[in-house]
Amino acid sequence: MIPFMILIPVLGGCLIAFLRDSSSKLRGGLFISITFATFIASIAVLLSFYGNGLPVLRDYTWIGEVFAVDRLSLLMVILSTFLFFLCALCGVFSRACGVDKESESSFFALLLLLEATVLGVFSVHTSLMFYVFFEASLIPMFFIIGKWGHGDRISAAFRFLIYTGAASLLFLIGLVYSRVFSLGMFESFYADVSVALALPIGIRIALWIACFFAFAVKLPMVPCHTWLPKAHVQAPTLGSVLLAGLLIKMGGYGFIRFCLSALPEISWKLSEFVVYLSAISLVYSSLVAFAQKNMKTLVAYSSVAHMSFVAAGIFSLNESGIVGAIFQMLSHGLISAALFLCVGMIYSRTGTMDMSKCGGIAASMPKLSFMMIFFSMASAGLPGTSGFIGEFLSILGIFQAFRFTAVCFAVGVVLSAAYTLRLCREVIWGSSPEGAKVIDSDINAVEFVILGILAALVLFFGIYPASVITFLKPWISAILPELQKFQLSWG
Repeated sequence: MIPFMILIPVLGGCLIAFLRDSSSKLRGGLFISITFATFIASIAVLLSFYGNGLPVLRDYTWIGEVFAVDRLSLLMVILSTFLFFLCALCGVFSRACGVDKESESSFFALLLLLEATVLGVFSVHTSLMFYVFFEASLIPMFFIIGKWGHGDRISAAFRFLIYTGAASLLFLIGLVYSRVFSLGMFESFYADVSVALALPIGIRIALWIACFFAFAVKLPMVPCHTWLPKAHVQAPTLGSVLLAGLLIKMGGYGFIRFCLSALPEISWKLSEFVVYLSAISLVYSSLVAFAQKNMKTLVAYSSVAHMSFVAAGIFSLNESGIVGAIFQMLSHGLISAALFLCVGMIYSRTGTMDMSKCGGIAASMPKLSFMMIFFSMASAGLPGTSGFIGEFLSILGIFQAFRFTAVCFAVGVVLSAAYTLRLCREVIWGSSPEGAKVIDSDINAVEFVILGILAALVLFFGIYPASVITFLKPWISAILPELQKFQLSWG
């Protein structure tokens, strides 16, 4: 079932690419149908997992046992297929997300190929196939930014490709070293990692750094973040939605699968360094976000800030922190997707992303204003929303491990509220400058429903976080004893 789930968008993308001369309605209908079928397939994988009764659902193919999912994988897979389905609806029915009819088939095909690579990243359990899908995801996003982006899109596309691609070279070297010397810790996410203890400490640290650097760039963390704001600003709306909602989550996922699972003893040794770096990343990106005039740049830097909670929560190496980090990845995937959709809808009607030039939309776009206020508050960690749960659990885990650093993250929550309130004040209640483009319409029914679905999920997970925490409980209970065993080895 897992290979079939990945194959659906691949075949669908090829089909749409060959239908470039067909009607736009046919292409749009196929695009939505394919993403919906992939979402249904992911639900079928979830049901198979429950029916299997084992902690890991393995799927055998002609190339061997490559695909396997556990509770962490399934959470990311469901999030991925769900967001791609919403993106398909936006791409067809929203003026903010559509492209010209001549290139529509290529755009839809690349989005489907991107979905296949993202699902591959979250569905494999061997390091080699993880790397293949991890790198393959760069290709469709490179063309999406370079072809359908704004302004200096070519430069942004190459910066995205070079930064993230080059960072992965160290990761590849580590994988090759592990393969050549038959080291088992990188063979599978579920392999016995005790063989790594036989390696010299310097080699273990070097392998850990190779993994960490690749995923720190992807997440991204300061100072490896400079590619992200430019990529977001120049990317089309759906490119930004998927970049923030899913692609940067590969960084946090990689931290867990490789740094923690393959080299847990080095993670204990260097956890304090990562948490301090995360605190710096949080404060710096929050201050920079507050100074921005471009809506997309502000939301992009807010993503860097929120991913700092993910990194610090993971490397707090306790239950609260790790669960909080995963919850934050889920929450940010929903909230950031909604915020970038809101920004795209404003841009499509005002023709600008400059907050000083599109102020006062509350009167002309009340429905969009309401949605933007809600998601801004959720991003700032308003109690009752999923943003609050992710940040609270992460800070709790950080406090248990590094009490002083937890204060920095509490300050980060205040800074988050400051720049999101500034965004709302200037865009929604600000004064409209003379000569500003007249806004002709509010969001349509489909756009409102899409944002409403995201808002409902943000509220649901904020009010009933046990739905996610209980689902993750068996997984976290299985990995924590292993982590604590290596903590004792460091004395």
